[in-house]
Amino acid sequence: MCSLCCCRLCERARTQKGNEKAGQGRIFRANLEIPKGQTPANRKDIELLFDGLPEPIDLELDLSNRMMYWTDRGDPPSGNTVNRAPMDAPPGKRKDPEIIVTHLKEGVGLALDLKGGRMFIADLDGSVYGANLDGSNKKELLFFEGNLTGIAYTDKEANKKLYGKELGAKEIVTGDQPVVSAAEPLVSLLNETSPDRK
Repeated sequence: MCSLCCCRLCERARTQKGNEKAGQGRIFRANLEIPKGQTPANRKDIELLFDGLPEPIDLELDLSNRMMYWTDRGDPPSGNTVNRAPMDAPPGKRKDPEIIVTHLKEGVGLALDLKGGRMFIADLDGSVYGANLDGSNKKELLFFEGNLTGIAYTDKEANKKLYGKELGAKEIVTGDQPVVSAAEPLVSLLNETSPDRK
């Protein structure tokens, strides 16, 4: 594994869910660049971080605090949860993941607002939740919105820096182009709502 550079762009993590409800889920880590003389099929830098998870789906990294978060849609008690674990525990000394949010209905989407100290979670049942990064203060923000399969978060200041303007509630960014979207209420809610706000 390369030593982590200041921009923290030299590694990536990935989930592999395995068969449905089979406890075959795994999380891996590897360098972004394939080592010289190796190919995708024979590279030696892939590290298995966790094995035997219910069904890990969406993975987010907090690179500043070296913490990874993921949704797991498998069976309870370890599934239908949001989990977190340190990224850098040495092999053989890695502790079980910490379950920080429970009682999701097939949790599939996760987005972190690191600056705001919060996360947003979507499940297949159509609910969107907000919670603090430690899982406390979980609140249902939207429900029965149809089958949701993911969620993303961006803050207004980042949009100003990238696009020279504050994106309106109807503008969702894909690549470098703003696109009009029907997700206006959700985008507004995520940009304006804090889980601890009444």
